[in-house]
Amino acid sequence: MSQAQIVSALKSNGNNWTIWKFQTTVILKGRGLLEVITEAQPDPADKEAMKSWKQNDASAQELIVIRMEEGPMVHLLCCTSEKDIWSKLKAVYDIESATAEILLSEFWK
Repeated sequence: MSQAQIVSALKSNGNNWTIWKFQTTVILKGRGLLEVITEAQPDPADKEAMKSWKQNDASAQELIVIRMEEGPMVHLLCCTSEKDIWSKLKAVYDIESATAEILLSEFWK
């Protein structure tokens, strides 16, 4: 079974964001692609580094989009890099996750 089949898709409502983000981060690390998100894009004058970065960026984007339902993709249509995609997902779903945690915390007080 491939890794893409093991990890669940990001749901349209984002209710599995925290687990999905963790799983996806681990897989990106394992494939040597996390740097596309965490490090700056290389100098365009460095042709070899730029070529490698573009390939890694495309691989990371593919890994992300094949693991989500269509709903979350609506937020990503204007993104041009994996770093943009990751930032947008975090902007949308980290806020919702934090809000849900606060509400649950208040509920159980």
